[in-house]
Amino acid sequence: MPLIVAGVTSLAVNLTATLAYGWVDPSGGNPDGAARGCDCARQGAARAGRDPGSLELGKIIYISVDDSRFRAKNQTAPLLQSFYTGYNVDSWCAFGNPAECAAFIQGFLDVGITTLMLCLVPADVGP
Repeated sequence: MPLIVAGVTSLAVNLTATLAYGWVDPSGGNPDGAARGCDCARQGAARAGRDPGSLELGKIIYISVDDSRFRAKNQTAPLLQSFYTGYNVDSWCAFGNPAECAAFIQGFLDVGITTLMLCLVPADVGP
């Protein structure tokens, strides 16, 4: 069974480098942060004698698609900020119309992310 490690600590990156099939950049952050994580995972794999190109590099992204960017953000922010204190919805989530969401996601693909995990935020996030 493939092991995929999520996290940005040195322990997570070291586990990825030595034992795992891949690494996942957790929710939050921007493409620059994901690029640094990808680089660390690849460098660690190379130091461990593994092919750095063999790693799956993932990203968790919360996404809310709506023709109104305002509505999409307002569907996303209350949910995420209720369980992630200080969560920066403006910088860390894909929200808006399909083209806006695709542009946000493309930034992560451009820095080496190979696998996406999209967490869809529904219009009704109540009980």
